[in-house]
Amino acid sequence: MAIEDIGTSEITVLIANNSGEEFTYGEYFSLQKQIDGQWYTMPVRADNVGFQDIAHILPDGESASETYNLDIYGTLEPGIYRLVVETLGAEFLVGHGRMAGIEGE
Repeated sequence: MAIEDIGTSEITVLIANNSGEEFTYGEYFSLQKQIDGQWYTMPVRADNVGFQDIAHILPDGESASETYNLDIYGTLEPGIYRLVVETLGAEFLVGHGRMAGIEGE
């Protein structure tokens, strides 16, 4: 999974399947923050947050672009974060009002 675009309240990633098998993922995602070398799951700040329980099926050799709304986590403090979708993750940096993908992720 690679970051395509980051805005102030959302992140768009490219999910590529080169596994040799069909890959299935859902709408659910989580956000983690790296603190002292360890990853911690961020708590959701919004009330009544839910995700549609549907499956996206990605055949081998194909990719899909997905956008995730980060507003449910409130204002992100500076640091290194990781968006997690199923078993995939994409890291990005938040600092001084800017967000950017981390090279090589």
